[in-house]
Amino acid sequence: MGNSKRETTQYLMPHLRNGETHEGYEVYPSFELEENRIFDSIKIFAKKISSGNSVIIDGYVGVDFEGIRKKLDSEFNVLGKKVHWVNVELALKSEDQINLMAEPFMGDVDSLFGSRTTLGLEDYFDLDALKSLKIDSESDLNIIYGSGAQLANWSGQLFERIPRGSTSG
Repeated sequence: MGNSKRETTQYLMPHLRNGETHEGYEVYPSFELEENRIFDSIKIFAKKISSGNSVIIDGYVGVDFEGIRKKLDSEFNVLGKKVHWVNVELALKSEDQINLMAEPFMGDVDSLFGSRTTLGLEDYFDLDALKSLKIDSESDLNIIYGSGAQLANWSGQLFERIPRGSTSG
């Protein structure tokens, strides 16, 4: 499969819906997206967001934010943009604080299971540290990125899902 990270022979969902149903169920459920919400390359994405001053890139924990940052930074260099990058992880609580916070949900020492947590994403962040993540007025573009970046309450373009092909160029 070339340099694709997808290591399966499972059939791919078609690009466009074909109306196929199976026992009354939509086989390929989908919904329409607004224009300019998915980009074909990191170059197009960089050009799109470089017109603003402040950008928030938020997403799931498993997203390779550092890989995306490096690729975007390379494109911004080509565009001649001075970018101030802020990784929202700078505002995370310490590992000891998180472990202490999670302890009530972990179950007994010999237990295989704990209980469902009532913690929210914001509970993992030091709120004062989160507020201290500031925009640099000297930069052409300020980007805060990482899981929970929205919690910093920056005003700017919000990208909650990473563009297709963002880690492959």
